[in-house]
Amino acid sequence: MPCSAALSKFSERLKEVELLLNLCSTPESPAEEQKAAAPKDNAVLRATLVLLCSHIEGFFEDLIGEALFAYGKVANDIDQIPREIVSRQVIGSPERWDNCDMVKRWQIFDECVRHPLVIKDKGKIPSSIDPELHTKGFANPGTGEIDSLFKTIGFLNVWDSFSKIESNRVIKNCVDAIVNRRNQIAHGQMDSTVTRSDVESYMKNVRRLVEVMDCVVEQEICTRLELQDDVWALVQ
Repeated sequence: MPCSAALSKFSERLKEVELLLNLCSTPESPAEEQKAAAPKDNAVLRATLVLLCSHIEGFFEDLIGEALFAYGKVANDIDQIPREIVSRQVIGSPERWDNCDMVKRWQIFDECVRHPLVIKDKGKIPSSIDPELHTKGFANPGTGEIDSLFKTIGFLNVWDSFSKIESNRVIKNCVDAIVNRRNQIAHGQMDSTVTRSDVESYMKNVRRLVEVMDCVVEQEICTRLELQDDVWALVQ
């Protein structure tokens, strides 16, 4: 079954994480070699975890963008597109309305009522959808942040859907563990160490997590648009 471009890209990004990991000594290395390499290994492993966290963030931003494009391209009826997407795309960010000039506010209102999602101009919808209206400000992708992000595209209980496919809570909770360690490192906690086995375990769990999320998003889109599977094949 085809996967999203976001998942394919993430798999490529993980190769970069693996390259950093391979710079470190292994448990099979002689004890003296491991001892001498410890300061370097610690620095590289901390950097590796930070990079892994940034790639997780990038995956979710890409997945949201791809889901938005799928709705815009594949939906036969505009009413099939979740209201959460339509409202955010038409109204825009709250900052857009922070203007006391009545003429400029009227111009914004006029732009809203002429939006392709409002006038149902299907041909212009894919190019009119702006993923940044959903992903702007998304950072440190813990489970709460991911849940809030998916609510902006109509997924009211994304982790419930996730758990129906993958019941192992360790997989879900690994993102919180990674983000917590990342924050400790970013805020200068030198005693926040990361081992090679930590990173290897995180990578294994994250691979499963993004695969499941890819399935969750595809299933939700197929259900809403009354499609068979393989929605990703329709938008690539």
